[in-house]
Amino acid sequence: MAQFRQLVFAEGITDVHTMVQGFGLTMMGKALTWFQNLKLAMLYDFATLVKHFIESHTKIGIKHNTYTQILSFWQQDNESVKECIDKLRQYIVRCPASETPSQERLISCFLEGLRNQQLYLHLFAKNHADFDECCFDAQKFDENCNLLHGKLDQDSIELGEPSKNRETQALVDLILQKLRQELKLIQPSHA
Repeated sequence: MAQFRQLVFAEGITDVHTMVQGFGLTMMGKALTWFQNLKLAMLYDFATLVKHFIESHTKIGIKHNTYTQILSFWQQDNESVKECIDKLRQYIVRCPASETPSQERLISCFLEGLRNQQLYLHLFAKNHADFDECCFDAQKFDENCNLLHGKLDQDSIELGEPSKNRETQALVDLILQKLRQELKLIQPSHA
């Protein structure tokens, strides 16, 4: 079904009759028998035809439907942020429009499924209202972190220091600078 929809979109086909008959041409065996025995009224509404096709040819009680996959989304250990976003988008495309979660729910599922806590906090603080914007921001943040970590790792190799020590030292320096500024505000001036 997903391949057929992709073909229809790629070819720019909008005529319902052409879509219905083209869909019928892709069928074989039991599916073709099912298609040939449809009532004529079913052949004039492509969305209804697809709905009935899926109902007729899907196992009842299937546990791994696309809606469930969206709600139980989880970034795998070996997946990059881009790869997990692509996987979630595939689930969304395959999900029937009537079952597709709201933008808010999609964002929530995406954030809860991320492995990187820093990325999660960054995106959560942004309070996105649009799933695509959230995904774009996630990829941008991840790429910047990867570039930063690559630069820090390269610097530490050149200096012979572990990158975590340099990050810790930078944090200590910032804290000390902040404390010095606060102490200046507390100390009375000698005018």
